[in-house]
Amino acid sequence: MANGLERREFLKVIGATGAGAALTGCGTAGTERLIPYVVSPEEIVPGTSTWYRTTCRECPAGCGMNIRTREGRAVKAEGNPLSPVSHGHLCARGQASLHGLYNPDRVPQALARTASGWDKLSWDEAENRLARQLLQPQGETVFLTHSFNGSLDRLIDDFCAAFNIRRVRYEPFAYEPIRAAMRMMYGRNTVPVHSFENAEVVLTFGADIFETWVSPVDYQHGWGQGVSYRNGRRGRMISVTPHQSLTDMNADEWLPVKPGTEHLVALAMARIIADNGGDPGPGAAMLANVDVAQAAAAAGISPERIRQVATAFANGGRSIAVGPGVASTHAAATAVASAVLLLNQVAGNIGRTVHIDRAEAAGSNLGTYQDMQQLVQRMANGQVGGMLVYGPNPLYELPNRAEVEAAIGQVPFIASFSSYLDETSAHAHLLLPDHHFLESWGDYQPRTGVTAIVQPVMMPVFDSKQTGDVLLSVAVRAGVTLPDAQPTFYDYVRSQWQRGPYAQAGGGASFEDWWRDVLQTGFVVQTTTAPAPAAPAATATLAQLPFGEPEISGPQDGYFLVVYPSARFYDGRNANRPWLQELPDPISKFAWSSWVEINPSTADAFGLDTGHIVQVSTDFGSVELPVWIHPAMRDDTIAIQLGQGHTEFGRYAMNRGVNPLDLLAPLADPVSGAFLYIQQRASLRPTGRWERPIQSGLNADQENREVAQSISLTEARARDTERGLLVALATGGATLDQADEAHAAEAGGHGHDVHPFDARVRELQASGGLAPAEINASPQAWPPEGTHYGEYSETQPRWGMAIDMERCTGCSACITACYAENNIGIVGPEQVAKGRILHWLRIERYFEGEGEDVQTTFLPMLCQQCGNAPCEPVCPVYAAYHTPDGLNGQVYNRCVGTRYCANNCPYKVRTFNWFSWEWPEPLNWQLNPDVTVREKGVMEKCTFCVQRIREKQHEARLQNRGVRDGEIVPACAQTCPSDAIVFGNLKDPNARVTRVANSGRGYRVFEHINTQSAITYLKRVRPEGAEA
Repeated sequence: MANGLERREFLKVIGATGAGAALTGCGTAGTERLIPYVVSPEEIVPGTSTWYRTTCRECPAGCGMNIRTREGRAVKAEGNPLSPVSHGHLCARGQASLHGLYNPDRVPQALARTASGWDKLSWDEAENRLARQLLQPQGETVFLTHSFNGSLDRLIDDFCAAFNIRRVRYEPFAYEPIRAAMRMMYGRNTVPVHSFENAEVVLTFGADIFETWVSPVDYQHGWGQGVSYRNGRRGRMISVTPHQSLTDMNADEWLPVKPGTEHLVALAMARIIADNGGDPGPGAAMLANVDVAQAAAAAGISPERIRQVATAFANGGRSIAVGPGVASTHAAATAVASAVLLLNQVAGNIGRTVHIDRAEAAGSNLGTYQDMQQLVQRMANGQVGGMLVYGPNPLYELPNRAEVEAAIGQVPFIASFSSYLDETSAHAHLLLPDHHFLESWGDYQPRTGVTAIVQPVMMPVFDSKQTGDVLLSVAVRAGVTLPDAQPTFYDYVRSQWQRGPYAQAGGGASFEDWWRDVLQTGFVVQTTTAPAPAAPAATATLAQLPFGEPEISGPQDGYFLVVYPSARFYDGRNANRPWLQELPDPISKFAWSSWVEINPSTADAFGLDTGHIVQVSTDFGSVELPVWIHPAMRDDTIAIQLGQGHTEFGRYAMNRGVNPLDLLAPLADPVSGAFLYIQQRASLRPTGRWERPIQSGLNADQENREVAQSISLTEARARDTERGLLVALATGGATLDQADEAHAAEAGGHGHDVHPFDARVRELQASGGLAPAEINASPQAWPPEGTHYGEYSETQPRWGMAIDMERCTGCSACITACYAENNIGIVGPEQVAKGRILHWLRIERYFEGEGEDVQTTFLPMLCQQCGNAPCEPVCPVYAAYHTPDGLNGQVYNRCVGTRYCANNCPYKVRTFNWFSWEWPEPLNWQLNPDVTVREKGVMEKCTFCVQRIREKQHEARLQNRGVRDGEIVPACAQTCPSDAIVFGNLKDPNARVTRVANSGRGYRVFEHINTQSAITYLKRVRPEGAEA
């Protein structure tokens, strides 16, 4: 160039200038935190969690809850560890309660129906309308409610008395047969309290104690304490049912009886025990004509099986019998309940494991299905001029929907307090949306002697209003004085507690101090003296029970139709929670849909496979749904789960599956008034169509891979003894000769098919080790001495887990807890069907055996946090890496989505985000601010809840101490009702996780490929005679 500037230099300057200009726009913007306060409340520190104790109201069980809030928003529900009902745990429904709180389909404010839709109302106007209507009724007014007790129940009773309103209490699962049997045998109209923690033998007649029956979290916890293997002892669970529910899948033995014959089997067992010295008490005459052989023939099982089970029940240790459940409610259900109580009587369980002097809230203080039938008839006849609905959804919960809808249409005025636009509230004239229970004040008595508090954990999400406040306000506007009336329902609750539990506590501290303690504890335990039971019923009364086989209508060549409750949706009230819709059903692994369960021989007869669409028909209706082949049910039986089939109830519940009540007649048990869930035979007709099942789950057959392993009770004892001797030898507590001698004296001793004990130990001593060969690859021993791998640090802990398959029931509460804690996206039914579900933890369910010998094992599968992780070396951008404390980390903003890591993972626990998921407002309020929300193109997996690990490590550093054992609890371990998961530092020899992992039952999945998994599984123990 003329000015001497070379072309090369010019391009360098231009390039540098452009790069500099570009870099000015590439700086990292400063982090901004949006805190929703002008002046922050003094009790809230941004970035710090605040916990509140309350009581779960997702079902009548009433579990104690801890709610974690951040900046005034509830982000996680957990169990209250002090609660005698929840024991620090929650089921999947309790975990999903936040999706009820933040549901985008909640009714946002008071509404009034018009010809063109809904008009918005202020609360003043809405309450005035209700007051005017109650003062000028056009006939009888009815207040229809769910199961309540405590302050709200008392207020509703007073409100009904003041306005001359007839109250009807209804729950679809009200346990009417059990209450009727209790009345006849012991003079009490209650459901007794069951102590599973004190029972070593559990006998269930269709009672789904792990899913919905009475108090499933408490019962699952008790079962884990009483039945599962511990210190060389193992109980036994036996199920008597035509179809295996989740509870029955966990049984050690299964008696596949014909539907409607459960009471015959129970009476036969009671007769056998009574003949051997058992005391039948008030039911002696019931056993006089019982013939064991006839009962066995009617039930379709052998008399020898009945005798074996009766002997095990009477002589196997402390025992308990329970039933019937909803799925075994037929015309002889009260006979089943009476026979079960009698079985407990002759075995000496009354007062030990069955407490008739205490009552569960579930089923207490309730009406019956017959009461609802009468209400529907009065509505149809035009006798009901107004109806207030708070809780029940009769248009969904009752059969013969067309008749119920026509009856409701005859009621001139309906006011609904529902928070959601369900099938019944959609017909209301006035909508007065109630607060969610996490926004409300109240109380609840889950069982005799326990009174729990319900308190708000955050401000209301919508312009709703607590029903207790509405009732108090309406009474004032109508000029009606209520007993104990207060300005607000909060004041009303406090006044009831001051006159009730506080007065019973005997004073001492001031009420304000006592009240503050109650709010921090969540409940009070009261010592109650139960009134003496009424005299047992006369023998003639018990003899009038229908102890024959109940009549079941339909074609004789049809299949018995079993309709059973849902572990996810209960009776359908939880179907609008997207977490629960996406949660694979523990039994079938279906999501977002319904299915019909059929026996393998039935499938072969029709040429059906999973996904084929069939028409199921009865005399009262027909539905079409896909098939799932269930190996654990009778070949003359089919089953459909309750909970789906909503025509309203929001975007997540509408048009999902079918409602099996459409196949049933409006029939009631003539003795107890219960609705009959077993009443029909159904026909099957293949449609010729096949649809990809909306199902998550891999092969239910292990194919000889020994993924989920089991062990006999004898071998478990021998291995524990051997392991104890090895530990004693290693610590100098025993000599080799002493250990060998003690081992030889054990059951099995040197007779089992392994190397002699002394030879194994001497071989290990020669190689410098003392651990048995099969556990030589323990994660705490990796990396080998003198080598380096990844980012391990000798000064850091090695986090690990021990999962006891003996305790895992497959309930899947851990999956929902993981969704809540880790901001896992909801992908929807189409993506689930394509295998793109995002859950970090899955419950693998494996079947072994056939017919009545089928055994089921559940195995939680999550990232194994391998010490020699196959996923890490194949990542081209180092997004998968190793943390100093041994976790397999994932850098989300480094990941480019090659999915090499998922291909190389032998456990298939990594998931890929095919889309950027969205949470409709205000569902996004629930997102955990401590966890990154992943976007499209990113791999993700379990992190052992690393955010909880870092939080507790930070707290320990601030307090100048180490992390205590048990202080860090991942979400899955925290919620597990049966305490199947233990977490901790594997480098700490005294840590609980290390002690559990070193059990003789311990093994690691696929340890032969040397992944150095940080998760130890404990083999399920099969009692003698029940080995898989």
